[in-house]
Amino acid sequence: MTASPRILALFGTRVLFGAERANIDVLAALKERGCEVLCLIRDEDWNDVIPSALSARGLAWQKVSYIDGWLPGWRMRILLRNPIAFIAGNLRFLSIAREFRPTHVHTFNQFIILCFLPALLISKIPLVYNCGDKP
Repeated sequence: MTASPRILALFGTRVLFGAERANIDVLAALKERGCEVLCLIRDEDWNDVIPSALSARGLAWQKVSYIDGWLPGWRMRILLRNPIAFIAGNLRFLSIAREFRPTHVHTFNQFIILCFLPALLISKIPLVYNCGDKP
């Protein structure tokens, strides 16, 4: 008998639009079919939309540092915070992956792949990229 897939989902978005809702549907459907799913969300205390949406569907989550994309007025935040967040996020990813032992990493955003590229390359866990807004 083979073990059920264990999916580590990179869910570093701050908003809940079509792609995010569709990926929550995908992850919930996988969980309903016996997969173990753990979502890695941004470690920002102010954003309770994503953790609430994941919890409402019965999906487990843990907070991890993500780097920030470019936003007007965020130059200093990006220059000062991103290098630290990049290192901390990758180390945390590797720690969680060691403990959770995922069979696959799921993401739907290419920027999020870049956030964890060193850890993804080191861990050699197969990556599943979901492209599009439909489950």
